[in-house]
Amino acid sequence: MLGRVSGSRVRLHKRLTGQNSFQTVLIGVLEPGGEGTTLRGRVGMHPGAIGYMAVYFAVAAIGSVYLGVSAARGGAGGGPLWAVIVPLAVLALGLMVVAGGAGVVWLGRNQARDEDEFLLTFVMEVLAARKELPAEPAAAPDTGRI
Repeated sequence: MLGRVSGSRVRLHKRLTGQNSFQTVLIGVLEPGGEGTTLRGRVGMHPGAIGYMAVYFAVAAIGSVYLGVSAARGGAGGGPLWAVIVPLAVLALGLMVVAGGAGVVWLGRNQARDEDEFLLTFVMEVLAARKELPAEPAAAPDTGRI
């Protein structure tokens, strides 16, 4: 187990023999309470990895739309054949980049499976704590109408 506790902030992750940028992390805050201290936080991918992949996929999507429009304009205007083929070829390459990025995310998250339960179990055992999930919002009353 590796991590950092600084003041009231906590960040933990499982020690790996390799490297996984999509590893599960526990990020939380220690809050004083009536019966003791409460650790509130989330378990999931590191926010930096989420942000990086969001930008990665956004740039790829915008580039794909741009290249698709360029190919359509080149073909519609009766321009040279390369004005259609080059954007379509680059568009195909861009789609492969998107598929490759999705594959890398899937592989990284697949390698990190069950780490969320590992982290929570570790914290509960070390701190002799109990797990409390956030309260579910109350369901709307059934009025009998569809």
